[in-house]
Amino acid sequence: MFGYDLEADVDDEFLADPRFVAHSVKLIGMFDTALNMIGPDGILLAVKIQELGEKHVQYGVRAEMFPIMGKGLVAMLEDQLGDAFTDDVAKAWRLVFGAISQDLMRTVLKASKGESGVTVDSRGAIAA
Repeated sequence: MFGYDLEADVDDEFLADPRFVAHSVKLIGMFDTALNMIGPDGILLAVKIQELGEKHVQYGVRAEMFPIMGKGLVAMLEDQLGDAFTDDVAKAWRLVFGAISQDLMRTVLKASKGESGVTVDSRGAIAA
């Protein structure tokens, strides 16, 4: 999923690929989990994001791939939601994806440098 050109034609066969579908389900599930953990579970959320980032390093994901994924996510939501995809909806999804992906990118960058462990600030965000 990562690393694909956003301008490339995507056919029905690609969208039906079981790996693509499974990753899409996991992605939406991750957002659901993250949004439900905001607030009192912020530190636990940061730890879960760290674990997810470390898994992504094992899959060969690089930090620069996350913004591409964010653009793809927003484009898909706009396409699927149609008129319900308002400026406020777009802003909210960009904010959520941006916050989560920033923590993922920090973890990916640290892990790719061979650093382990994570520092969590008072808001529950992964510190650089």
